[in-house]
Amino acid sequence: MQISIASIKQVFAKFLRRYHVILFVVVVVGGLSGAIFLLNNVLILSDQSNDYTSQINKTTFDADTIKKLKMLKTSGEQTSKLDLSGGRRINPFIE
Repeated sequence: MQISIASIKQVFAKFLRRYHVILFVVVVVGGLSGAIFLLNNVLILSDQSNDYTSQINKTTFDADTIKKLKMLKTSGEQTSKLDLSGGRRINPFIE
């Protein structure tokens, strides 16, 4: 029995013809399993706290802003239409 490149190619081609579906399924399932495993590790690592404290100060509203917010009306309340141009046009953004 002689071993040559042509005979090795022939045996390999015969093997691939016979088991190509099984090899494909093994490669796809293995790839998906690896991807799920890596994504799971990323999610686990992102959940761990690293004792990080933000340098951004918490903001607060000043009294003027709170007053302006309280003056806003809900959609059910009646508002007067603004006459900005001497009776020719009204504000289209007022209900």
